Amino acid sequence: MLRQQLVISLTVEGEKADLDLLAAYARGVRHFPYSTLCEAQLYQTKLPGIMLLGAKLSEIDFWEADLAGADFRYADLSGANLIESNLAGANFLGSNLTDADLIGANLAGAVFQNACLRNSDLSGANLLGADLIGADLEGAILDEVCWTAEETRAW
Repeated sequence: MLRQQLVISLTVEGEKADLDLLAAYARGVRHFPYSTLCEAQLYQTKLPGIMLLGAKLSEIDFWEADLAGADFRYADLSGANLIESNLAGANFLGSNLTDADLIGANLAGAVFQNACLRNSDLSGANLLGADLIGADLEGAILDEVCWTAEETRAW
């Protein structure tokens, strides 16, 4: 028996894009391709599984946000604040994370294939099982990064 699933997607942008995104997410929308949320304040939000394919998210504030399993493929997260965020299993394939703050973030199992992490700060981040194939880490700060299970702390 085949089941059809309706996938609702919404592109948000403009002055109240962050509020529109939160309202739509609360209604069950998870796909926000090519949205523009530059400098949005979304700290401490719970948005697991959100899909922001190709979104413009420069300078966004996701401090302490729960973004486990999020899809950020080809997104612009340059200068983003992702400090202490839960990004376990997130997909950053081909994304721009130049100058992003990922201090203490949980990035276990995250995909960073061909992502640009130039001058990003990953100090104290959990990178257990993360895929960094082809990632540009020039100038990235990797102090006290957890690469193995023995090094991990409670996130």
